[in-house]
Amino acid sequence: MIQIVDDFDLRPYNTFGISSRCSQWIAYTEQHDLPKLIDDLNNAGTRYFSIGAGSNLVFATPRFDGAILSSSILTFEVEYVGSDTVRVTVGSGLVMDRLCEWAAANGLWGIENLSMIPGKVGASAVQNVGAYGCEVADVIDYVDAYDTVDRRFIRIGRNELDYGYRSSLMKQTDHRGRFIVTEVSYLLSSVPKPRLDYGNLSSHFADMGKVTPQAIREVVMDVRRNKLPNPCLVGSAGSFFKNPVISMSEWESVYRRACQVLGPAVEMPYFQVGGESIKLSAAWLIDKAGCKTMTCGGAGVWPKQPLVLVNATGSATGNDVVGLKDMITAAVSDIFGITLDPEAEIIR
Repeated sequence: MIQIVDDFDLRPYNTFGISSRCSQWIAYTEQHDLPKLIDDLNNAGTRYFSIGAGSNLVFATPRFDGAILSSSILTFEVEYVGSDTVRVTVGSGLVMDRLCEWAAANGLWGIENLSMIPGKVGASAVQNVGAYGCEVADVIDYVDAYDTVDRRFIRIGRNELDYGYRSSLMKQTDHRGRFIVTEVSYLLSSVPKPRLDYGNLSSHFADMGKVTPQAIREVVMDVRRNKLPNPCLVGSAGSFFKNPVISMSEWESVYRRACQVLGPAVEMPYFQVGGESIKLSAAWLIDKAGCKTMTCGGAGVWPKQPLVLVNATGSATGNDVVGLKDMITAAVSDIFGITLDPEAEIIR
């Protein structure tokens, strides 16, 4: 079923709570709605953009001149594969945390660390969302999608998805907007596979024998509630910037600059990625660049987590958020020689 609404208010459909409108809002409940829908839009010369829950984007225009597509595909299938693996295939319109909640309640391992990440299943697979040492790429087996160029449904296997840090085949420049995700298939485990080596999660468990997916989910949710704004109260897109990944030689240059600015005893957090790359903490860079109190119009930096930009006044515009992003990017670049890239997508 397809629902079309003209001149639609997008404010309730982006977690920043930014006031913007689109020419058409189109929600669909079945994957087979897509071929005719896309053909009709193309034949009419209508620009379109597919979103999830609006949790990782900024509408930097008061009006999107085109159609916003929203998946309401809520299929949910469970299949046992072997003795300790469960395949769960779900529709792209399902809220990701509902899947995390279901998996934890059923004692299945793999996505408990991703609890409370806002957004829908389809968008999370495109973005390769991650938290506390885990990414959805760790458990995704395949993605079903509609290819709007070849006008056919396709299945993209794990090895073809080209997953990287907050990236995938579907986010690459030459494929951007080409694939509309309809279902995502995950392989979860009934055998304990706790991931507690990131964000000091292990410190919350005195008795490792009591670690369960549900227990980890509860800890992760408590940590997120204490550090991050409640999107029902304060608009945001969660972590706004990616943690920079640089080479070892770049790391030496960045560290020298940090010592010059902050003193020779500075302790700069970093994580080794593979054997030749270093991942830096964007939150630390933003903090040390003096950005924690920055504002631009109604947009500000969340005081408990500088990686998060917020609609501080409730009336911030998309341009306020983009302006604040630019201010922070310039400050970090001036001091550390690092260019921060946003996780959030800017829609103009």
